Formats: sequence, C-alpha cells, structure tokens
Amino acid sequence: MNKTIKLLGGFTVFTIILSVFLLKPISTESTKGSEREILELTPEQIDSIKLDKKIKQLENRTQQTLSTELLYYAYASNEVNADNDFKGKKFYVKGKIDDIGKDVFGKIYVTLKTN
Repeated sequence: MNKTIKLLGGFTVFTIILSVFLLKPISTESTKGSEREILELTPEQIDSIKLDKKIKQLENRTQQTLSTELLYYAYASNEVNADNDFKGKKFYVKGKIDDIGKDVFGKIYVTLKTN
C-alpha cells in the first residue's frame, strides 16, 4: 500500500512538471507572436483601425439617440409605457435645452424644447 501511494504521488508530480514545461512555451510564443503582429502594423493601418472603431461608436450612438419630440410624444401618449421604455436606461437625446434648474430637494433637472 505504501509503495502504491508513493508511485501515484510520483506520477502526479511528473504529470504536473510535464504539463508546465509543455504549456509554458506555447502560451509565451503565442503572446510574443501577437505582440509582433501589432508592432508590424503601419501607421495607415493603425489609423484605419481607429477610424473603424469611431465609425462603429458613432453608429451605436445614432441608434441610441432620440429626438426631443419623440420623447415628448412618447410621454404625452402613454406615460406608463414611456416610463417602462426609458426610465433607468441610458440613451442620447438630440434637441435644444429650454432650462436647467434645481427642484425643491436640490436635484438638478433639464427642460427640453420641442417644436
């Protein structure tokens, strides 16, 4: 029994050492390879990647933008549904600001203009 435990323990240590030596060069090489690829990009390629990211951000923002009129009519037609659609969510509003002030509790509010 004692020999069996030593044999299993030795096998476990051997397996761990083998896996460490086998896995380490693979992960190091793949990291170095990706760093080399990044360093080999031309300034034009880097600019192109940045431009693509900005275009995607702009498209995302455009999809999340509401007009002041749409927001007003959503609340005017059904306040409960509008609250469910907008309350607690982040989105962009395009329009003109009518007023900025504080309520009686000191919370800031913004009044928007509609046509």
